[in-house]
Amino acid sequence: CGMNAHLNKPIDIEKLAATLLELLPDRGQQPPPPVGSTVPGGCLPGQLPGIDVTLGLRRMADDEPLYCRQLRNLARDYADFGTRLRDTAQAHTDEAARLVHNIKGVSASLGATQLHELAVELEKDSSPAGIDKLCNELDRVIAGIKAADIEPPKAKGTRPPLSAEQRSDLMRRLGEEIRHR
Repeated sequence: CGMNAHLNKPIDIEKLAATLLELLPDRGQQPPPPVGSTVPGGCLPGQLPGIDVTLGLRRMADDEPLYCRQLRNLARDYADFGTRLRDTAQAHTDEAARLVHNIKGVSASLGATQLHELAVELEKDSSPAGIDKLCNELDRVIAGIKAADIEPPKAKGTRPPLSAEQRSDLMRRLGEEIRHR
């Protein structure tokens, strides 16, 4: 099977509906144009410090624009991770465990294998030395992403909001798909 589309949280209902219309079997009608299609290629350097780009791309179904967006998201969303982790670990809150769990999943998805291994170790033993190792590796990965200046892919265009007729068609097609399963 595999992944045919990706929707970020928070879910945009219009994008969800358009994606479902795109992916559901079409009963004799032309499929709608892709939502937020991107121009392929070119946003990735050959190597990034601490990241196995080939592995990360494979985990994103070789969708280079998606992979580039996720790398940029990592660099943006985890820039203050070290401070947040140290503060929550010092306060002995469950938040520290959640932060480590999140970076474990993100790093595995992106092919940041060393970062992932350090997060796995830290989940077992949250020592200050383990926290330092994880934060240093994350800083190295983020610095590499920022230095590479990975540009977001250029969008070809997006679909306008769904009409009442398109919404009705979506509900009908979803019902048919559910009955056929």
